[in-house]
Amino acid sequence: MKGVKNWDTVITCDIIGYPTPAITWTRPLKQLSSNRHIIDGKQLTIRNTSESDGGGYVCHGVNSLGNVMAMTWIFVKDVGKKINRKAL
Repeated sequence: MKGVKNWDTVITCDIIGYPTPAITWTRPLKQLSSNRHIIDGKQLTIRNTSESDGGGYVCHGVNSLGNVMAMTWIFVKDVGKKINRKAL
């Protein structure tokens, strides 16, 4: 998944189940800051995405029948950088 530097990035957790699982978000070896990482149900919004936000994000789904997790990778791009056309 691509994120754009200085824009908001929204990730959706595709875990489904019955009963409806409770969803939580984590990052391996990193903390999600509460002022920039907003969790709303299955969605995680990263406000003002920066290069340090690149990497893996894990959503966990838990209900009375078990648990499952899914991982998503974000690659942050800077749209403000000029492209060297000769390199293309």
